[in-house]
Amino acid sequence: MRNDYAHNRLTMWALWWSRGHTRGGNFASGSWETRVDGSGYDAPSVISNIDAEAEQTDKAVASLDATTQTTVHVYYVEGGKAEKKAARLGVSLATLYQRIDTATHAVARWLDDQQRAADAERARVEALQRSVAADDDELRRARATDAKRAWVFGQEPVVPVAVRDRTGSTLAAHLAATRKARGFPT
Repeated sequence: MRNDYAHNRLTMWALWWSRGHTRGGNFASGSWETRVDGSGYDAPSVISNIDAEAEQTDKAVASLDATTQTTVHVYYVEGGKAEKKAARLGVSLATLYQRIDTATHAVARWLDDQQRAADAERARVEALQRSVAADDDELRRARATDAKRAWVFGQEPVVPVAVRDRTGSTLAAHLAATRKARGFPT
């Protein structure tokens, strides 16, 4: 049984392919009238989601073996009845449908694998962002506590030397400059 999601993606890919691998030429979609009529020349370009999905589907098709690629191209891109497509490929109608079934499942697996990889990368980046935010919060709390202690007891604030600031330099240089400015021995 054919995978409908992959079939729909391949159908849109075939339309993209037949239009020269892009929806509106080699430029972002949009017309000059829309820019003149109010959005101005500095308006952001519209990147078509159709093009992005079709390019991803094109990569999925490219991952197939040569025979299956040819079958997919003939079946989805070229016009005509299925009988003529099978004859062009030199196979029976049943073989054509079996190859298309295999191709749609392979494309669906490839797209799923890509989505899982993208989701894993997104989760990794979000976890890293949460970790950095937590570290920033902890550093702010430590600085606030040290500042309060310094104000109450008239002492120098203690800043962890191994902590790095956003620029990547250690806070040791900041600590040395603070000691010098307050007249403490370095």
